[in-house]
Amino acid sequence: VSTQSTGGINAEYGYQRRVRALNLEKAKELIELGGDWDRRNRLKVYTGLYAMSVRNFKEAADNFLDTVSTFTSYELMDYHTFIKYTIISAMLALDRKELTKKVVEGADINEVLHELPLFKSYIFSLYNA
Repeated sequence: VSTQSTGGINAEYGYQRRVRALNLEKAKELIELGGDWDRRNRLKVYTGLYAMSVRNFKEAADNFLDTVSTFTSYELMDYHTFIKYTIISAMLALDRKELTKKVVEGADINEVLHELPLFKSYIFSLYNA
């Protein structure tokens, strides 16, 4: 791969990232003007996914955790994938006390953990340490 083609790929990624950020900002403005709870929750999932893509795991975790019990963004991912992303971002961003309260003791997340044994092991390996 030449330096020129790598630079082009990086520039394209940077452009797409800026466009996504601008579109999310426009969507937030429109929601503030009048959006129902479903649209607000969907926007939080989109925002969380974007935050994860730019390594802002705290923002991702906060947005994902706000929508665990009301997740309806199946056009993006299934619920199990959403829970996986929630766990990963929370493990990276939250302190132990907050992680315990929102993830380890979170009823909606615990409901799915029996179907995700690797993620259950991942969470409890830190929690029990």
